[in-house]
Amino acid sequence: MNIVQCKSFLKLVETKNFTKASQELFISKQGLSRSIRSLEDELNTSLFVRTAYGVELSPAGRKILPELRAIVQSYDKIQDKLTTPDLDHLRILLSYGFFSSIPSDIIFSFLEQDKRLHFHYSCCNSFELEQTLVSEGLDLAFSSNPKRYDQFQYFFLFKNYHCFLVHEDHPLAGKKFIDIQDLDGIQIAISAAREYYDYDYIYKRFKARGLELNTFPCYESSTLLQFAEENRGASYTTTSLSPFRPGSHIQRVFLKDYQGAASDINIIAPCGQVLSKPAAEFICHCQSYCKKILEQRPNFPIDS
Repeated sequence: MNIVQCKSFLKLVETKNFTKASQELFISKQGLSRSIRSLEDELNTSLFVRTAYGVELSPAGRKILPELRAIVQSYDKIQDKLTTPDLDHLRILLSYGFFSSIPSDIIFSFLEQDKRLHFHYSCCNSFELEQTLVSEGLDLAFSSNPKRYDQFQYFFLFKNYHCFLVHEDHPLAGKKFIDIQDLDGIQIAISAAREYYDYDYIYKRFKARGLELNTFPCYESSTLLQFAEENRGASYTTTSLSPFRPGSHIQRVFLKDYQGAASDINIIAPCGQVLSKPAAEFICHCQSYCKKILEQRPNFPIDS
């Protein structure tokens, strides 16, 4: 018996529904089923029965409920003692490619203010961001994912916008704004296509117009730029607060409704988590940093 099995058991007791329980545990429905089944196999008894209204505890499940609840409560107390924010540490989570949207100096300039601060960071893809933040006990994460106010606190930094990089010899060059139909038949390079929300957005736009999306997956921002520089198609990317600009032969093209495709760049923390002093100071620093850049670029993102 392990703590994952115990927590899976209690969450299913609470929700009485495999789908809802798996969503709240940030695991797949199949993963939850395996966890419950392995616990039942270990105890050699059925813990739940299916009804027309969901799942209910079996007699054996009701019998062991108090003990499993006590196990999880004791485990959580231990975790609280071990993960209480340390005022000398700051643990941040980034999604891959984050610094293509914002200068890395946003972090370095903060660290220069306090040389005693121990800074740690991890990276993952967008779909794993929230789960990793919680499971690894990190302080904060930078996120542009859809908001889940029931589980996370959000601290707004700035709005970012999707656009396309094209070579000056590409048919779309010379246009600042285009319609989705203008992309029909053009190969589009997308960052790690099926591992990021960018793919979902552009795929749905194509599907709504009955168009087929022809993608070329890239895993580094440099590959996206190279794809456009070699005039192989259009690279789907985002604008940036960084001073980086594409080469002189590359231009940014926006969909006409680019403002509706904006994504909020936020710093997030789990709901109920008390922010350490460094975490709170880091959030204020990042908000001021982004505000200062935007004040210097009143035409962002069109000046990109």
